[in-house]
Amino acid sequence: MRPRIDTFVLPEGDLVDRSVVVHRTADGVEFVRTPDERFEDLDGYRFAPNYVTIDGLRVHYVDEGPKDGPLVVLLHGQPTWSYLYRKMIPILAAAGMRVVAWDNVGFGRSDKPVDPKIHTYARHVAWYHAILDALALREINLFCQDWGGVIGLRVVADAPERFARVLAANTGLVVAPGGAGLTLPATVHMGTEPRRFHDAAAEAMTVKRGFAETFQWWIDYTLTSADFRPGDLVQVQTFGRLTEAEKAGYDAPFPSFVYAIAPHVFPAMLPTITDDNVAAWEALGRFDRPFLYLGGNFDPLGSPANQKRHVDHVPGAKGREHDRYDAGHFIQEELGETMAERMLRFVRENV
Repeated sequence: MRPRIDTFVLPEGDLVDRSVVVHRTADGVEFVRTPDERFEDLDGYRFAPNYVTIDGLRVHYVDEGPKDGPLVVLLHGQPTWSYLYRKMIPILAAAGMRVVAWDNVGFGRSDKPVDPKIHTYARHVAWYHAILDALALREINLFCQDWGGVIGLRVVADAPERFARVLAANTGLVVAPGGAGLTLPATVHMGTEPRRFHDAAAEAMTVKRGFAETFQWWIDYTLTSADFRPGDLVQVQTFGRLTEAEKAGYDAPFPSFVYAIAPHVFPAMLPTITDDNVAAWEALGRFDRPFLYLGGNFDPLGSPANQKRHVDHVPGAKGREHDRYDAGHFIQEELGETMAERMLRFVRENV
């Protein structure tokens, strides 16, 4: 049986910001939109906003560099947004690439549905396809990380003809029969865990756990946390100190709880991916265009085993330098310039 959550009980009391305007699509999906002033003068992020409407929701994307240049698409995960790529975008654009980086629905400057049940793996895969169609993106050089790869590599498997080259970093196509041993409660009371993330994480990390146990803790925590700050999460999984301004950049899209439904519930999508990607994994095993996997030495998702799993499976990965780096999960934050140069070299060496 597919793991699922039947009921979400949303927060009450101090976590409810009654001043927030709730919008509604023609299909009745309620959503909120982060005020534009939250994105003014962010450290290192000075890109003009662009928007496309998908299923009545406004999706934000960065579109930098010459419009006739080779196309690079940058996909982020949870709980980040295109701010994660602020170090890579200028380098790629200056090298003559057209750089597109969108914010997933529920993140960044994109609209944010307030019903937790909106966020399903199948729906986000469909939204990725719809964005590619709406922007008419083809011959894509893809850079994907975290959920940007969990969703993005599924799209590569579905529509390989769109992609010229794929670079995956600290991510992977998840195939999880039976939910990979992860569980979901039937009812979730959101906003009941009062601790800050770095306090809860520090406690959790004092116990040696396997990946499944660690991710189960992460699901349980994100579903119930009351004070969930993306800047704290990025810091915990990044070597080197983020400035307060950089943390504020990651926190900018989420001024209160109602804006942060997506980052709260995204981890809970993973155990729902049971047999969904079996055929996609088989299709990825036929992808013969250039494929590169980069791993962070201090990130479980970018482990040598996960790197090898993809390198051994994807024909386009054969004979390439699949580098490893002394970096954590958010490798774009730590080594943004290095990642941009590696992407450029990957494109140039595989014309």
